[in-house]
Amino acid sequence: MCIELEQLHALLGRWRNDVGERRWTGLYVVVCGAHQPRDREAACQYLGKLLHEREGSAAEREDRLVYGEGLCDVDAALDLLARHVVDQRASNLLFGARRRLQEDLLADAARAEVRKLFPKVRGCPSGAHRRAR
Repeated sequence: MCIELEQLHALLGRWRNDVGERRWTGLYVVVCGAHQPRDREAACQYLGKLLHEREGSAAEREDRLVYGEGLCDVDAALDLLARHVVDQRASNLLFGARRRLQEDLLADAARAEVRKLFPKVRGCPSGAHRRAR
């Protein structure tokens, strides 16, 4: 793993020098990979740090770095990236927040309804204490 990340670091360092800081700040990256390693995948950890992505999981951290789950060709990666950027811009215009469209538009209403359906009781966070009605 060390060799892979060191090689990636050297390559991207050269590339960053070649493209210049102005263009580098507009860089987006799509990491193409399988389903399971999405969380904490090595290249994502490295690139997240390099691009100053915020900590989190999945969509909450995807700004300039996007994980292309199951993608294996450049056209599919570019299509995903185009949709990601358009969604960010639309979200910013509509909601004043770039990441708002990265969650369900009805997420807040759903959260409130789920909380009503499964009220918490002190000492029993799962609601397992309740009997079926």
